[in-house]
Formats: sequence, C-alpha cells, structure tokens
Amino acid sequence: MHSLHSIDQRSISEEAMERKTSGDSNSWKEAVKKSKKRRSKLKKIRDNPKLLIESLKEGDKWMRQDAARELGKFKDTQSLQALIFALNDRLPSVTEFAAQTLGYYEDSNAIEPLIQAMKNGGSALRSTCIEALANIGSKKAIEALIMNMMESAMIREHTIYALEYRDVKSLGNHYDLEAMKPLIDALNDEDYAKRESAAYVLGLLQDSKALEPLIAILEDEKTSVREAAVLALGKLGDSKAVEPLLKRLEVESQYAISAVIEVLGQLLDSRAIEPLLTILRDNNRNERVRLQTIKSLEGFKDSRVTESLITVLNEKNRVIKEKVIEVLGEYEDKKSIDSLLRIAMHDYDYDLRFKAEESLEKLRDKHALEKLSNYKRDQERLYLDLRRRLEKLSKVEDSVKRSMGKILTSFIQKNKFLELAEILYNFIIEEEMEIEKRYGKYREIRDLFIEIDNPFANFILNIFESRYGNDLGSKFWRATKNGQ
Repeated sequence: MHSLHSIDQRSISEEAMERKTSGDSNSWKEAVKKSKKRRSKLKKIRDNPKLLIESLKEGDKWMRQDAARELGKFKDTQSLQALIFALNDRLPSVTEFAAQTLGYYEDSNAIEPLIQAMKNGGSALRSTCIEALANIGSKKAIEALIMNMMESAMIREHTIYALEYRDVKSLGNHYDLEAMKPLIDALNDEDYAKRESAAYVLGLLQDSKALEPLIAILEDEKTSVREAAVLALGKLGDSKAVEPLLKRLEVESQYAISAVIEVLGQLLDSRAIEPLLTILRDNNRNERVRLQTIKSLEGFKDSRVTESLITVLNEKNRVIKEKVIEVLGEYEDKKSIDSLLRIAMHDYDYDLRFKAEESLEKLRDKHALEKLSNYKRDQERLYLDLRRRLEKLSKVEDSVKRSMGKILTSFIQKNKFLELAEILYNFIIEEEMEIEKRYGKYREIRDLFIEIDNPFANFILNIFESRYGNDLGSKFWRATKNGQ
C-alpha cells in the first residue's frame, strides 16, 4: 500500500516511463514534461482541499491518485463525500487510494460505501476496503465486516487478516446478536472452511455470546474446525469451557490435542492439573504433545507439578529433559535444586548442564550456587592436569592409565572433546618419524583409550577416529603401496 500524506513517492523518471509505456505521451521528452508539471501543480494545491477535490474528479489518473491520497489530511465533510464518490472511479488505483484514505477518516458514514465497494470490487479493492473498515474500528464497522465476511472465501481471508491486526476485543462483549448471527450460523455450515473461519473470528472478537456455540462444535468431524474452536475458547477465557476441554483430552486426535493442552494452560484451572500430569508421565506420548504439556503446566505453581517434573528428569529423552529444566528454573520451588545440581555437575550432555546452571541461577539458592562454583573450580584443575598428561603421552605409565578415566570425565564436562582429539593428533604428526611409526603411535593411543573403562573415553575415541583415523589410515596405506 502507498503511504498517506506524501506529495509523490515516485521519481519523475518512473512516472515518465509509465506515461510513455501507457501511450499517454508520444515521446520521452513529453512524458518528462507532463510529470514535472503534475508534480509542480500538486505542490501548489496539496494544502487546498477544494482544489484537491476538483483534481480528484477531473484530473488525469496521476492527479486523481495523488488527490485521493492527499485528502487524508483534512477529514472534512466535502472531502469525505468526494472520496466516497471516488470509490466508483474507473481507475482501480484511484479507488484503492480512496478506500485507504477513508479508513483513516474513521467516519461511520464511510462504512456502507466501503462495504459496497468491497462486494463489487476486484481483489485489491476488496482487501483495501476490509483494511479500511478494520482501521475505522468502531463497533458498527466491525459488525459490518463480520456480517459480510461469509460472502466469499477471499473476503473471509482478508477479513481475518485485518482483524488479527486490529484490537477488536477492546470493544468488549457488546456486539449485537444480529451481527454475530452470521458467524454463529456459519459454525453449522456444510463447508468446513466456513465453520473453521467462523470459529477463529469468534475467538478474535472474544464475545461471551459465542461460548456455548463454540463448545457445541468441539465434536465437529473436522480436526481443523475442532482446533479452531478450542483456540477460540482459550481467547474467551471462560472457566465454563474447562470440563468440555478435559473431555476432549480423552478422545482428541494427536493433531488437535496439543491445542486443548495449550488452552488448559491458558485457563489455569486447578481441575486440569492431574489430567495434564497424566499426559506428562506417559513417555509413550508424542514428544510434541508432552512438550506442550510441560509448557502449559508452567503456569500452575503447584507442588504436584514440581514433583512430576523432577521425576521426568530421569528419562532419556533429551528434548523433554531440556524443557523441564527450563521450566523448573521459572518455579520458586526449592525441591528441584538437588536434581538440577546433579545434572549441572554430572550429566554427559554439556548443553543440559549449561541449562541446569541457568535454572539454578534463577532459583538464587546461595548454598547450591556455592556448591556448583566449587565443583567447576575442581573440574578446571583436573582439566589442566589432563592436558599436561596428554602432552607427555609417550611416557604413559600404568598408574596414568588407571586415572585417565576420571580425568577424561572433567575434560568432557568442559565440552572440549574436539580439542582433546586435536591434541592427540598433533602429538602424532608433530614427531619426526616415518609413516609406519606414526600410524603405530596412533594405534598405541587408540589401544590406550580402549583400555580406559569410562563411557567418556569411548566417546572421545569415536570422535578421534571419525576426525583423524581415516586420514592416518589412508596415509599409511598409500605409503605402504608406494614402498615407503
């Protein structure tokens, strides 16, 4: 859309090109001359509504477009009537500018002409008229929109788009029942797309008169319609919807049950806690559903929720654990501190440890934070010791082999396994030795890691071999083949 109150956003050359292409001018020189003349005239009349109205009625198409745009500054009765008249202009761009400007007038007299233009105009004009009505934003304008939105799929689409960006709920529950009737009737239409759109818009309007009709279509055969009804009930925020929604938890499909869970989290009714916890504890449930359940439970400050979330931390599902750790950080329940400390200090997953640290910081427990700080300091000391030992790997003794597993643990907790692999590789290639001996050294290091009875050591070995093993092996194979 073009912006209002601008003399002309196009350059003279752009307008001249359009004039020349459309046949308005016979030569480039003539086109430029006309463009400059129009711009000069517009500068002279832009602050005179009477002259702008004359240009809107009698000027060429460029002047009519600009006049329709410039009249947005005045908002007087004569300008209003001129813009309404311009909705029937033969040039589509003029009608679109007129409709857009009428939206900024916020005058109820523009509502009916905009509705008629919306019904009779092309796609672009329809969209502009709907945006203008939404911009007027009065009770009468919104009612006019919702009474006509079922005229066509295109009008429905543009109306929904416009209402999404307009705070229609600020008008309160004061829409006339007659205006709501087309939407409520559409909930039973044979066309499921109309049922879905009607439910969605009723949610945007947040009018309590829609509560019972929306509850009634929770049994609709189409999943998308049921989901739209569920989300609309969430926007209404009425606790009367809780029991019907809880019943849907037992029978709803995987696709729509997430919406039910989301809305129960918005309503924050204590009756939903146990049913939601049942879903949370069921590790056979779809991951997306369980994640939504965790998110919905976040608003319930209840000890039962904390205890269940702590239990879920023992699962292997990394995504679920990460979300639980995040939610526990938002709670003020100290029961989770020991579990979060265990993850922060001992979990194999660096990202989970980092998340647990963040959550512990949010809980602001002095003793827990001190314990974590001391632990990290000890790990740093072990890490530095490991580096020194690895750099002297050629002098490995049995005692070092026995302690290597413990030291590796601290190394992994710093998430530096790639650096470890690099140290080992550099140790091999930096030495002045033949390929066979270098490959032999690699085998010696690999055998050492295999001997270490520690899961981290196996992980390190896998990274080392995937990163460097093939390279060393292929070099050895080529050297052997060439007789080196």
